[in-house]
Amino acid sequence: MKHRTGYMFKRGAAFYLRWTVKGKIFSQSLRDDEGNAITSLKDAEKKRVEIMQGFTVGDEVSALESIAGKLAGRQAAVAAIEDGKHPPLMMDQAWAAYETAGNRNEISDGAMVNYKSAWRQFTEWLAKTHPEVMALRDVSYEVCEEYKGHMAGLHVTGRTFNAHRAFLRSLWNTVSEKAKLTTVYTLKDGRETKNPWAKISKRDEQSKGRRPLTVEELRRVCGKATGELRVMLAFGMYLGARMGDAANMDWGNVDLARRQVIYTPSKTSKKNRDPLTLPLHSELYGILSEIPPAQRKGPVTPEMADRYSRHPWLVSKIVQAHLEGCGITTNKDRNGAGVRNQVSVGFHSLRHTAVSLLQQGGAAQSISQAIVGHNSPEVHKLYSHTDKDAMRQAVDRLPSVMSEAEIVKALPPVDPFAAFKAKIKALAETLTPKTAGKVKAELLAAVG
Repeated sequence: MKHRTGYMFKRGAAFYLRWTVKGKIFSQSLRDDEGNAITSLKDAEKKRVEIMQGFTVGDEVSALESIAGKLAGRQAAVAAIEDGKHPPLMMDQAWAAYETAGNRNEISDGAMVNYKSAWRQFTEWLAKTHPEVMALRDVSYEVCEEYKGHMAGLHVTGRTFNAHRAFLRSLWNTVSEKAKLTTVYTLKDGRETKNPWAKISKRDEQSKGRRPLTVEELRRVCGKATGELRVMLAFGMYLGARMGDAANMDWGNVDLARRQVIYTPSKTSKKNRDPLTLPLHSELYGILSEIPPAQRKGPVTPEMADRYSRHPWLVSKIVQAHLEGCGITTNKDRNGAGVRNQVSVGFHSLRHTAVSLLQQGGAAQSISQAIVGHNSPEVHKLYSHTDKDAMRQAVDRLPSVMSEAEIVKALPPVDPFAAFKAKIKALAETLTPKTAGKVKAELLAAVG
């Protein structure tokens, strides 16, 4: 009987086995111990007998269990052979695979710096606590849960952890095919996933933000700053730049001749690719002008940019230490054992301060939001229609709080017709009897 002995058939050069139990048809290809297809009739018959031995048991349930065990063993053997030919993604290969993945969403340079730092933090912890975990698929839900506890022990904010978790979840999804994930997890809504980070819940963010600084505090903080920190603080104060953008500001973004900075904030680059064009406050212009022309290439603050690329918190620690050294309390006590104090003052405070001072100076909300580059589409639309003269006037009203203000006072006033005059001068120098007609036409075009 076919349901007791099974029958073979051939497809191409390979043999297959088929049998029936309670009207349900089962079939499989016949393979040797190395997983190769059997093409010999003699070997195929031997394999058929081996597989169908379970059906000699009278009880069909026992027969099914016997065959299921054999199939499971065969599947495990095939999986082991496949892993030998195409091994799963190892932990030390995962970042490169994520960085070069064709299915990864486009990510800004600033975000990639943060992601790389988060990956380094996770893998360093993993190497210390679970050295046996070598492949990405060996990172279990229990390991992810333990890492969540580790992050809580470091007193990171809920917002920071959630961003960290979102990145790790994205990395696992992006490289899942190469990782050959095997363990299946059931989510709260009943869906199944092979990504252990998808099962890790978010933390309550409870973001309280940073408070603005007073003008007196600004004078202390900015006046005592030196070197690259002074430049970064000026970017935060007069551009409303976030810490990452201030640390990574490039000379390619700075136009001293036109007294403006053109850059795209990293946080908003995915939603709004159009760059901000912001006027330079006279003090920021003076600080940037102090840097020798020969050094005006690459990052404006190269050492800070290097620190930020390795560990963003290194830059944050420098800023916090400077604020504390200026007599400003940066942490606010919160109740509860083991609860980290709330950071109430930091680099981001300069951004809030800029908005506050701009509005105190009479700037419209659309102007202040445009200057600091708020990331909502509505504000972006306002920015595209913001009057540039009004923006420059608003920036000029910001107080001078940096050191060496006398340098600023000595700066020549901005000539709004400088570019036009230069063009007229260039045309005048080409004027000859032979070019008179051409020059006349270009002059008329210039004034028209």
